[in-house]
Amino acid sequence: MMLMPAAVLIFIVLGSICVDFAVVFLAQRELSNAAAAAANDAATRALDLDAFYEHGTITLVASEAQRVAGISVASKALDHLSVAPPSVSVGADGEVTVRLTAEVDYIFARAIPGGPKRTSVSATAVATARTG
Repeated sequence: MMLMPAAVLIFIVLGSICVDFAVVFLAQRELSNAAAAAANDAATRALDLDAFYEHGTITLVASEAQRVAGISVASKALDHLSVAPPSVSVGADGEVTVRLTAEVDYIFARAIPGGPKRTSVSATAVATARTG
């Protein structure tokens, strides 16, 4: 009977850890989905149409890919995360890579003296523009 308060405390602590990990996992999944959407948007809307119609080659305009990816990420409901501007790189073969990083606030770990207040998550997505 004397160990019951200790057992309840242990269950509360374990439950708090699970909630914090679930929050971080959800944020990482949301960031991954936003990165994939941004990469797909950039691969389709940053196509250099002049080069495509004149020479039949697929090339992407890097500045347009950056702009489109930024708009795509901003349109997502990620207000609860501190998302950094997307890092976009364009390859010569019509490939665009979008990398997102964000800071996620813990819920229960803040209560621990000296414990972490937030953690960083990142996601990378690649999309390729091609014909056919």
